[in-house]
Amino acid sequence: MSQTTHPASAGGATQSGQGLEFLGFTDLEAELLGPDGRRAAEETIRALVVLEGRLGELQAAGLTADDYQAVVALRKAVKAAGQIVAAPRDTRTR
Repeated sequence: MSQTTHPASAGGATQSGQGLEFLGFTDLEAELLGPDGRRAAEETIRALVVLEGRLGELQAAGLTADDYQAVVALRKAVKAAGQIVAAPRDTRTR
């Protein structure tokens, strides 16, 4: 899953977006708005759940105070990302 940003394009046809015109969307956003958006969201959420679990294992492993705080912050970010990906979205072109 790439995090590059699509420049605004006249044709708007991309491998994952197929026909949508993107104005600065990341590859993930393009996939979520594309025809296979539901599948992309489900796969992304599964990956985020695995990541959050691994971070939880790290958190329980006995880290330094700084590392512990970093892991807590990462877990919060992963949880927020999951909520964003799971949120309903308007798949109409913008």
